[in-house]
Amino acid sequence: MQSTALSDLFTRPSRIWTFGPVVTLPIFNSGRNRANIALAEARQQELLIRYEQTILHAFRGLEDALTAHHKTREALTAHRKTVQASREEPGIAEYRHKSGLTSYLNVLDAQRTLITQEIAESRTLLAQLVTVVRIYRALGGGWDTDLHQGGWLPPQPANHTHGQAMTSASRWVNRARNSASRARILRHTRNL
Repeated sequence: MQSTALSDLFTRPSRIWTFGPVVTLPIFNSGRNRANIALAEARQQELLIRYEQTILHAFRGLEDALTAHHKTREALTAHRKTVQASREEPGIAEYRHKSGLTSYLNVLDAQRTLITQEIAESRTLLAQLVTVVRIYRALGGGWDTDLHQGGWLPPQPANHTHGQAMTSASRWVNRARNSASRARILRHTRNL
């Protein structure tokens, strides 16, 4: 509006501006605006595709972790059965040796076999625990759970309290260390 005084309000130039069309859209920027809208839509589409890929990657990681856990669980069950069956062999070999039926080498061989199978069982347990960590990571982690209730670790004894006894995992680690020590001793005795 060109009139600055009240007396000039109804003069001819003031009326033209008052009744004339007011254009607020930029006429010469319409191509740029369309390009900006197209760019924003393309970015939105790209972000959507990235989001979908991230979700698919997460599901693939979770599926791989669950599959690995299932396989290591089956392998651990098989190793436990093998170790349980092999526990009697050193005693039988010792009895045969004392009876004079076999040499002491058979006793040492039975002990070595048992130790080797116990080490394999411990390694399989470690692999299973690693798969649990992979599952946690695939799900995002950040929550507390009792691994003994979920079947991830061997059950604890009924009289177990937190401060009294070692955890099952600690017992497995100690068992693996003892097995490794026995294996080293057997190798050393063979070299003598």
